[in-house]
Amino acid sequence: MLMEAIKRVPDDPVILEHLGDICVELGKKAKATEAYRKAIEYNHSEPEKIKAKIDAIK
Repeated sequence: MLMEAIKRVPDDPVILEHLGDICVELGKKAKATEAYRKAIEYNHSEPEKIKAKIDAIK
């Protein structure tokens, strides 16, 4: 369902944040980081929160 949302709206920062969260849970750290960085790039309303998630992965 999330992947369908990404296909429909690939530049939605909230959807990308959720994708990052799921990737973290699955142990896919590189994909999570990529999704979080895209969320920031697409002007997420809380970039500091997303940066903290990236830092937590490292």
